[in-house]
Amino acid sequence: MPYNYSGFIQLDDDSKIPFQLKFKVEQNIIIGYSVSDSFGLDETKSSIVGTVNQDVFLINEIDIMSSKSAVLDSEFCLLQMNLQLVEENEVRYLKGGFNGFYSDSVPCVNGEIVLIDSLSLVSVPEKLPQIKKHIKQQIKTLSKDVGLSFQTNNEELVLLIWDSGIVDNDLISVYANGKIILENYSVQKRKKKLKITLQDGLNSILVKAITVGNFAPNTSRIQIRGTRKNYEAVTFLKKGEQTEIRVKKIAD
Repeated sequence: MPYNYSGFIQLDDDSKIPFQLKFKVEQNIIIGYSVSDSFGLDETKSSIVGTVNQDVFLINEIDIMSSKSAVLDSEFCLLQMNLQLVEENEVRYLKGGFNGFYSDSVPCVNGEIVLIDSLSLVSVPEKLPQIKKHIKQQIKTLSKDVGLSFQTNNEELVLLIWDSGIVDNDLISVYANGKIILENYSVQKRKKKLKITLQDGLNSILVKAITVGNFAPNTSRIQIRGTRKNYEAVTFLKKGEQTEIRVKKIAD
């Protein structure tokens, strides 16, 4: 079920900025995007990931998808939100606070958020017409319970690993078919390239969170090349947890 929350973020100086959250929830994992300054000169769209525990939503912006702003990438402020779901008169709200950080982990802003679930304001018919549209490739969230599986006839894969948001000293190790190929690596802005030779049949690639850095959870961006399409993913792991990428190598 998709969620669409709209409202404002209020900064410490009492200024307000239009803000939206659009996401879906699978197995208590949030994935989607935020939009700040909607239709304004600095409109910015950011990827988000998070978790839901009862009525508490912990949501982090992890990277910039697009922006009308003229500022440098290093000057964008990514938000970490702690929000409570509240229902009043059959209208659902997300309310809470946030802290913002630059990509080098330096604090940039904080304040409060009030968002309204727009779907709770309207009556939705049971059946809607099917509309076909082009969907931009999404970033898949990899957790201890949710991995990635695909097949390829290539001899090797290339993994690119980096931190697309706040560099906060996330440490990971990567294993390919039981052998360690990257140990206690501190994920950086610069992409780390790994080449993995595939064996015939099933291959298992494990990504393990050694630490969660300064800001939990461990959110390392991963791009997988060497298939008919590139796969985009982000880890969402607690310390000690691991996720699996299963690759079946088939004959040409």
